Amino acid sequence: TMRGVTVTGGIGTTSEFRILGRGRCEATVFWDGVLSTMDDVNRIPKDDLVAIEYYTTTALAPVRYIMVARNDCAVVLFWTKHGLRP
Repeated sequence: TMRGVTVTGGIGTTSEFRILGRGRCEATVFWDGVLSTMDDVNRIPKDDLVAIEYYTTTALAPVRYIMVARNDCAVVLFWTKHGLRP
């Protein structure tokens, strides 16, 4: 649990989920630093996922992500083994 975060789905037979920020707005998501959709993120193999960063508003996110955020909602960064390679 994290204050201001709502995760929907991912229960039962499906592993697909959505992340909603405060006010139930849909978070802007990035996969290995690239603007993505939750549909894309739901396809990340679980064994490849190594880190998730969550920012409650775009104002708190790193500048490079603020510039392309879809709204002033939460920003979530999903990092895989492949994206963290030097």
